[in-house]
Amino acid sequence: MQNQVSKILFILLGLGIVIGGIFLSKSHTIAGIKEGQKFEDWTVNCFKDDKDKKTCHLVQSLTANKDNKSAIIAAYQVGYYGDKKELKIIEVLPLGINVASGTSLISSGKLVVPGKFTVCSTVGCNAVGSISEENLNELYSSQENLICYINQDGQQVNLPFSVNGLKEGLKAIK
Repeated sequence: MQNQVSKILFILLGLGIVIGGIFLSKSHTIAGIKEGQKFEDWTVNCFKDDKDKKTCHLVQSLTANKDNKSAIIAAYQVGYYGDKKELKIIEVLPLGINVASGTSLISSGKLVVPGKFTVCSTVGCNAVGSISEENLNELYSSQENLICYINQDGQQVNLPFSVNGLKEGLKAIK
């Protein structure tokens, strides 16, 4: 049991380091948007894409506190990706997930955006889902939004997904 706890803490620490690097990377300003700018529960993160063009997306991190230490347990990125600038969510979730079942972004008990896992690494598993304008409106109209997945024991795990600041953040990075 102690060994499992140590492994989980190690994984969470690694995830924290990766996400922390996102926030501590050098500052970029794009059309008045500044790296690290906050929109309530969302933070702007900018990077150069494969065509050396600066692009920004929004990041929300979930943390857990244990023994007066805070660790990131999940992170969500929402932004416009690819040549067509499609709105997508990338969920970075902890290891120990049943990847075959994918993820669900649920609003008021209704599936809004299904997610497919793309890769798992030492810091967690990434799932991606496409978000339509209709999906956004459903999310904005509810304060009961969750990211759900099935863990390795077959139990559903529900994580909060806040839309506070999402609308303003998306307008800013579009």
